[in-house]
Amino acid sequence: MTIKEQVYAACEHEMNNRLNFFERVLIDLKEGAQNDAKSSAGDKHETSLSMMQIEQEKIRKQLKEVQEMSVLLEKLNPQIVGDKINLGSFIKTNIGYFYIAVALGKLKLDNLEFYVISQQSPMALKLLGLSTHHEIIMNSKKIVIQHIY
Repeated sequence: MTIKEQVYAACEHEMNNRLNFFERVLIDLKEGAQNDAKSSAGDKHETSLSMMQIEQEKIRKQLKEVQEMSVLLEKLNPQIVGDKINLGSFIKTNIGYFYIAVALGKLKLDNLEFYVISQQSPMALKLLGLSTHHEIIMNSKKIVIQHIY
């Protein structure tokens, strides 16, 4: 398995963890609302129920965002390697490793730390279309593209 395939698998694993987390939270909130409905009455009950419904809606929105990111990630093929940076590129720079896919943030694979960024992120927008040895300036820092996987 190539390093890029391993990075992709780590992203899938993280995505599944996030999906499972939000689904569990929704189940817990639903059960909490049902239990609260059985044991409460009056204004305090209505306020509590309303707060739970607001929280459920917030979690549903976050779950939907993660589901959309998951669909985008599934469309990437980690076996494709190009000489120019595009969606799905894994990049080694002088400041670290970046995978242009979805916004997952910092992940770790064994001893390798890397950042999973969306193609709409400011850094990705500067990197897209470039090739090895190109340089960009980001936050007053020179970033050199050393390798594209």
